[in-house]
Amino acid sequence: MDLYKFPFDTQRCTLTVLSFLYKINQMRLFISSDSSDVTTGSLTVFQKQGEWDLISVHVSKDNLTLGHRDVWDQLVYTITITRRPQLYVINFLIPILVFLVLDLVSFFMNESRGEKLSFKVTILLAISVLLLILHDILPSTHQKTPVIGMFCTGVFLFVGCSIVETITVSFLIRMASKCDGDAKALSWRTLRRRDGREGSKPGESAADSTGVEHHLERKEDDSSVLHLILAELQVLRTHMSSDHPKHHGKSCLYLKTAAKWINAVYFILYLCAATVFLALIGKEWFN
Repeated sequence: MDLYKFPFDTQRCTLTVLSFLYKINQMRLFISSDSSDVTTGSLTVFQKQGEWDLISVHVSKDNLTLGHRDVWDQLVYTITITRRPQLYVINFLIPILVFLVLDLVSFFMNESRGEKLSFKVTILLAISVLLLILHDILPSTHQKTPVIGMFCTGVFLFVGCSIVETITVSFLIRMASKCDGDAKALSWRTLRRRDGREGSKPGESAADSTGVEHHLERKEDDSSVLHLILAELQVLRTHMSSDHPKHHGKSCLYLKTAAKWINAVYFILYLCAATVFLALIGKEWFN
């Protein structure tokens, strides 16, 4: 059987009728009915509850020659049957196609929590199970790989490459978050050192300090709010003026931008490659 286009395959079986005991000069074989009559009669008795549908039965007459003198008369019946693919389409092809669509839709998931990666790994494992089922359905053959095998392997590779891309983007986002956290910590340390230097400036008398403290005690609520606002402004000014935090900010921005660009470009390439792949597979199946 030629299983290259499984489950949309059409098989042709040949039945040859001849007698090796009687040569052509001893017994002749003739066609009693033409191919259309034989096909019509066969369709009336053919049982259609199985996996196959009968298409036609072609009858032809030929001679079998061995050597120079030995000739036999023979009749050749060519039976053409086609497989019913509905069961395999519903139970196998549609789930594989759904997994491919889900992998494409997963690009819109959040990558910071790790849910996207676990979702893609689950899809890959589901495709692996279907590949094992396909191995049990198809018999071993030395001919070229069936189209359904190329289809499943292609989807498996698409999902595998998508997992690699997700790991890369997640790594870049995690590095950007870590860089951003380091920049904020550095800004707060710079602010604390600056406040310490300002608090230890020479020239401040004890009387002045006592007066300021007495004034702050009387207006504690208002001064606390002002101090919070002043601290936020100092942190912002320190973050904008310091060279090292600015360098960290640029690095974080570069990492986030690179992650977004990689995700967007890979999604476009993935969508185009999947479309071309499905078109080629459909052409091989139905051509």
